[in-house]
Amino acid sequence: MDGAAIGAVHPASSGTAAGVLNFLRLGSEAVFIGFYAVAVHAVIGVPVDNSPLADQIAAGGIGYGETYATAFRTALWGLIVLTVLTILAIATCHRRSIGSKVR
Repeated sequence: MDGAAIGAVHPASSGTAAGVLNFLRLGSEAVFIGFYAVAVHAVIGVPVDNSPLADQIAAGGIGYGETYATAFRTALWGLIVLTVLTILAIATCHRRSIGSKVR
């Protein structure tokens, strides 16, 4: 994938293209990890009314493994649903794109 993206630009700009590609990839991962942490903390906060305790559990505090595991599974299922919806959206857009080229 990187080779195709970098090969699409002028050879003199390949370094810039690689930098932009890596910036976007790593930046989006960092943003996603932040959203994931917020989601896990929010799921933990539902059964735990004590905010400092919820912070401790979300940070991996000892003795609350089951609560964290439940929040992790809930967040994981949310990610699975988002992934499936994204796949369906991409497939729909791709199908429409191919259909418009055929006509």
